[in-house]
Amino acid sequence: MSDFILPGVLISIALILIFMIFFLRLGAVVSYGDGDVTAYARVGLIKYRLYPRKERKPRKERPEKKRTAKKQQKKKKKTFLDFNQIMVYIREFSKIPLKLLRMIRIDKLALSLEVATDDAADTALTFGRYCAIVSAALPLLENSIRVKKKDIAVWPAFDKQTTSVAVFISVSTTLNRMIAIALLTAYLFFKIKQRENTARKDTAVKK
Repeated sequence: MSDFILPGVLISIALILIFMIFFLRLGAVVSYGDGDVTAYARVGLIKYRLYPRKERKPRKERPEKKRTAKKQQKKKKKTFLDFNQIMVYIREFSKIPLKLLRMIRIDKLALSLEVATDDAADTALTFGRYCAIVSAALPLLENSIRVKKKDIAVWPAFDKQTTSVAVFISVSTTLNRMIAIALLTAYLFFKIKQRENTARKDTAVKK
């Protein structure tokens, strides 16, 4: 009997892992309205709030320790990317946006835009501009990424003076696609670093 139990357990574990890799969806939910932003990470049906974070109990103040000279030197050595390096990263990653976008799915996209200004004619013109922008942007978005459900509403409010907007977006992908995205990103990062090292070597040889 035990000869059949062990293979059965192993097969069950393998099936669970396959299900997690190919069917378990990981994603994020972001919403904006009335100046407030909320963000959640999602694993299957479980959500974890990322922003705003829950308020923690205030910690007891600790006496500041004197920093040694070595620690201060290490802190000074830390440098951030300059503008040219940032542009290199943007240029390299922009080569494959569609490959990454097609691996992600928008489960729900909701936009409520109430257009209002202090002048009725200006409200009408602004409303027309926003309608044109939304009408042009939606087809481009749907051509580059899968959108499962959308709810878009734009309307003029002639009795108000301030435009208000509310946005809700839920995106997800499967674990295997997320791994592919991570590997692709890591490959591009390695490629950029390799180019930088080659450029440094060439500069050193010329000197």
